[in-house]
Amino acid sequence: MNTASISSPGTPTAAIGAHSRIDRITAPRCIGRRFAARRLPIDDPLEFVRSQFGTVPATYRVHATVYAPAARIREEIAHYGVVEQVDDESCEVFIAAESIDWAVFCLCALDDPFLIHGPPEATDHVRRWPDRLHRAVAGPTEAANTTTAPLQGAN
Repeated sequence: MNTASISSPGTPTAAIGAHSRIDRITAPRCIGRRFAARRLPIDDPLEFVRSQFGTVPATYRVHATVYAPAARIREEIAHYGVVEQVDDESCEVFIAAESIDWAVFCLCALDDPFLIHGPPEATDHVRRWPDRLHRAVAGPTEAANTTTAPLQGAN
């Protein structure tokens, strides 16, 4: 490609082509046009970003009802979950995670009552947490006598 044609007045921008090298363009000039900014589907850019967290590819998508106001929960888990208001005192929470432990930890850290709806792996996993936590603070003899098998397969 003749680099002179790229910088010649009147040459359309499309003439640059897919195989041109930017370091070979001589006398670059502004043509006065800019790209059109993409309009967001909602007015609040922060809310748009938050709404996209649930679309991130993840191994698990944990769904729970948290019995606390959505506005407060949204502030606390904005980085890793989507919150949808149910009423003034409860909300639905959706956490996309590679680890069930991480999603459950996020819910427990809220320090509000919650109910996990799924997936089944999450509810089964949470059922074993009480014994796991008890073993963490039990003496060696008491921990050795627990009847619950250690958590396996949880990330």
